[in-house]
Amino acid sequence: MLGSSAKKDELGEYLAANVRRLRKDRKLSQAELASALGVDPAAISLIELKRSNPTVSMLDAIATALKTTSAELLTRYRRAQTKAH
Repeated sequence: MLGSSAKKDELGEYLAANVRRLRKDRKLSQAELASALGVDPAAISLIELKRSNPTVSMLDAIATALKTTSAELLTRYRRAQTKAH
């Protein structure tokens, strides 16, 4: 069973990767996402580098700006598998 520190690290990994991936998928720069959220671009950079964790309200705002849910931001991303025929 994962300890609370290990679980926190795992969630931080997922969050950082998902914010970066979704931001890039939506062709947004860190500055553009930050502007939409009313925060400094450094805040987005720190989240993507796993050096800072957003508050719950900021997590919700990030999810809204990226057109996803907070739960999706904290979940391991799995690419859709396509079947070769």
